[in-house]
Amino acid sequence: MAKNGLSELSIAIILICWMCCSYFGCEWTPNRDNPLDPQSEIYTPPDKASVLVVARNISGSSPLSGVMVTLLPSGRMGLTGPNGNHLFEGVEEGEHWVKAWKQDYVMDSTQVSSVVGTIDTASFQLNAVPLFDSVSVTSHHIGHHEVSHDTLISFYAIITDPDGQLPSISVLFDSTILGNLEYDQNEGAFTNSFAQEQYPTHSIYDMTGRPFVLIADDQANGVNTSNPYYVVRFLDNLPVFSSPTYEHVFTEYYPTLVWYTYSTELTYVQNVRIFDNDDVLWWDSLSIGQEITQVTVTDSLPESNGLENPDWYYCTLEIVDIVSNTARSEEIKFFVFP
Repeated sequence: MAKNGLSELSIAIILICWMCCSYFGCEWTPNRDNPLDPQSEIYTPPDKASVLVVARNISGSSPLSGVMVTLLPSGRMGLTGPNGNHLFEGVEEGEHWVKAWKQDYVMDSTQVSSVVGTIDTASFQLNAVPLFDSVSVTSHHIGHHEVSHDTLISFYAIITDPDGQLPSISVLFDSTILGNLEYDQNEGAFTNSFAQEQYPTHSIYDMTGRPFVLIADDQANGVNTSNPYYVVRFLDNLPVFSSPTYEHVFTEYYPTLVWYTYSTELTYVQNVRIFDNDDVLWWDSLSIGQEITQVTVTDSLPESNGLENPDWYYCTLEIVDIVSNTARSEEIKFFVFP
């Protein structure tokens, strides 16, 4: 009996509590601090995607680190690591644009479609633009016998491409393309000279102090434009030999060449060269001080086969200023007949 009475008492207490809660509006609220609980304030819904950015060189053989990558339209940014990768996590589902840029490389972009629970990949093979290692622009005044002279502007440029491509190099002056530079494999440089008639102005002397720009375009259309370069000056006066005179006959195997002092206040050096009939360099003396006005040939010059049809030599005197602008005498024609 006592047991049955206790059970009835327990039931009565439960009923009373239920009636009180119903009357006063009591409600039990569970603890909601679980990040996996959808009703929690710190809940992170599992409806995000990821985008993996992979950056390589143009051949795909090497990773590129330090590439700035941007995810649009969110504007999130990052840098690729040593392996050439960068991972964007927590990306909204849908279409996104990814841009990749690195200094001295052509910027590229691609579109990805993100799907929940997946890692979508944006792959880039970036094209490195040609780099201007060194460029010189010089003037050259060249005399000719019985012809006025030539005035040239010469370009010498060392240009490298990290991708190993051989670019084409054009010269721009006053919005006009003058022409292209040619690659000299022996020099490891791009060179060319342009004569006065190739310029869009009346006088080549108008080129002094006006900018020349080189445009390098590699085989994958990676274009780079150089800084402006300038011709410093033109050496107007041509150096002149006093001995030999044109078609001179030397009676010694070691002739002495004599010239007039070059008229200029500039600092310069002098080069003397002797060529044979086949335009082969036979002898030279280079970087002669400007106070010197004669030099004796130190190699014996073979005598001519005869006076009627002699084996001619040709000598030139060249003035070179401190920035490699030159003025060269006309070619003096002589032979040796002791």
